[in-house]
Amino acid sequence: MLDITKLTRVKIVSPGSKFKETKVISIDKIYVPKDSTGQTLNRARKKYLNQDHINKLSVSLQNGIDYSKPCPIVIKNLQWRNGENFEYELICGAHRYSAMTAANIKEWIFDVYEIGVNDVAKDLAVSSLQIRENDHQPELASTADDLSNIVSYLISKKLIKNTEIDITDYLEANAKNLHHTTFKKVVLATVRKNGAYQDIRTFPAADLPGHIQKNSDYEIGGVYDDKRKKFGWSVLEGYEFEYFTNALRRFDETDKGSYFLMHTKAPTEKRNLKTRRISMTKSLEQLQRGIEKAYEYKQKHGEWPWSVEAFLGQDIKNKENNFLKKI
Repeated sequence: MLDITKLTRVKIVSPGSKFKETKVISIDKIYVPKDSTGQTLNRARKKYLNQDHINKLSVSLQNGIDYSKPCPIVIKNLQWRNGENFEYELICGAHRYSAMTAANIKEWIFDVYEIGVNDVAKDLAVSSLQIRENDHQPELASTADDLSNIVSYLISKKLIKNTEIDITDYLEANAKNLHHTTFKKVVLATVRKNGAYQDIRTFPAADLPGHIQKNSDYEIGGVYDDKRKKFGWSVLEGYEFEYFTNALRRFDETDKGSYFLMHTKAPTEKRNLKTRRISMTKSLEQLQRGIEKAYEYKQKHGEWPWSVEAFLGQDIKNKENNFLKKI
């Protein structure tokens, strides 16, 4: 027996959406929007519904409702579709609705919202609510493609400005639980897809070779530059040590030097572009000082200021010692 009084979930608050009431509603009174192929339509999902997730939910829902989780969301919308009369329209919870149908569940607890309030466009209100709802269990989390797709849609409708700052602000407001790596991926993908304006341009690994080739005659990736008689490397902030080591290795192999094309990660309030560039330069200078001191040490003591002490024993089958002094 469904009991609304047992609900402990926190209602989802989203701009342009207003909670009205919570009701037990018959499944057959809810219209689920479809596209031209008959697939469930949800702009917060680039691809169609995930059948594995539906199957898992179907089994779970047959064991009863979890009153601590957000409810599926509908709006009041009387309409006739293919000879059927519907009282509500599903906004959030398409996977759960499909799982209920598969489990032959006749009714469920839904939150009823009003969409497009406070002068917020309906499309923007619906999209924001769907993103926020997907940012909670038991919903299947939105993928980077899902989010880039819905933000691009909002840009096309001129509901979000086509700038990196506005894209970032929108995602920060509506996808608070998004992993920071996925967050950056969504922003970059959306910027590339829509040609969004950027105050500070960053260079994803996939884009950098094309940019260098189009705008210069430099080489990167350790390719020898016949014009400058050096090896060229592109160095992203945080990888100075790695590429300095690459340059040393090439010098040992060929007696030829290298040059670096430096680029930083996206600046923040605490570390602006200038600060990041200075930090990268200081990292290289520190390495250069280390080489000079190491050479002086070698000249004085006849050995380098580092050595291989031991290898850790890793071969359990052959009962290696924990520390191997000899190989």
